[in-house]
Amino acid sequence: MGKFKDTSDIFDSLIPENKINVKDEKTARFIIDTYGYYNVINAYRDLLKDNEKEFEYFYNLFQFDQALKSIVLKYILLIETHYKHVLSKALSEEIGESVRQYLNVKNYKGSAKSNLSKAVNKINFNEKPMSSYTSEKQGIDFPPWIFLKSLPFGNSIKIYTISKADIKDRVANEMITNTKGFKIDDKKRIFIDNIEFLRQYRNKLAHGNRLINHKVKKKLNYNDCQKLSKTRYVSIEQFKKGIGESDLLALFYSIMILTKSIEQQDKFLTELFSLFEDYEVVDNQKFIDIILKVSNLPNNFQDIMLDARIIWR
Repeated sequence: MGKFKDTSDIFDSLIPENKINVKDEKTARFIIDTYGYYNVINAYRDLLKDNEKEFEYFYNLFQFDQALKSIVLKYILLIETHYKHVLSKALSEEIGESVRQYLNVKNYKGSAKSNLSKAVNKINFNEKPMSSYTSEKQGIDFPPWIFLKSLPFGNSIKIYTISKADIKDRVANEMITNTKGFKIDDKKRIFIDNIEFLRQYRNKLAHGNRLINHKVKKKLNYNDCQKLSKTRYVSIEQFKKGIGESDLLALFYSIMILTKSIEQQDKFLTELFSLFEDYEVVDNQKFIDIILKVSNLPNNFQDIMLDARIIWR
């Protein structure tokens, strides 16, 4: 296990050992003292070639990645909120608003008892809003929208997977309401593939992992992405090389698929494109070229994302 090094030790040993060029040492020391060597340098060290190891590049990577995570997490959380609302409405109207109804294992299938127990065990009944639905006289009873709001994203998805067909159909129809004539089985597949895909990314973001070149285990379905696009997602040759499969491009596209509001889609793209534009001026676009390379994003990724707006139009 490595020993903690203070800022002076870092600039006396680690910076020279790793052949990192520092133009403004005063500013660099302030940055390391503020965010830490590991977060700024080590977390991105394997992404830069020897001739790219400028301290400013490391710091720009760090800043870019933090900004990108903020944008992505914001829209994943909006999708999570929308999904939980849709599922709570379906549970309320199809089963009932009391826990004795919508938490009854008879209203589910598969490993319902285990998954419902795990979900309930995740709830803190002493915190609001849950505590407002507990009394000595009436006991504990809370509607589905309060139940789902109190659940982690993953547990709320489990509730969908153990639900019966009528619930799944309602949720899929609400989450994937396009004009392309998809059958309900297609909608259910597209929905669960993408909501699980976003959950895996959300978990990584919650633990502070870098995003810029991250991939999750879940992979998008190429044929579904192709059908949802106006012209073409990526070529099958690109997809087989991992482009648009479980990478940053796939993440951006999945957010577009499950963002129902056209206004929110446009806001997401505006924020995303603005971030890239902010860094195009760094070192005559050399830095943005590094971003595209390490993130596996194709040069025309913005065209692909603009094309994705057709999903809800």
